[in-house]
Amino acid sequence: MIFVSIIFAFAFFISWYYLLLLPCLPVSFVYFAFIRYDDEGNERGDFT
Repeated sequence: MIFVSIIFAFAFFISWYYLLLLPCLPVSFVYFAFIRYDDEGNERGDFT
């Protein structure tokens, strides 16, 4: 929650560009939490 608040503060005081980064946060979380690593925390093999 603090991280999102910091991004909103940057967006308000510096640029609206930072607001465009907010939709990227859940996507990267899902990638690292469910796709890149398995249930034991080990990195999965190459998918190709």
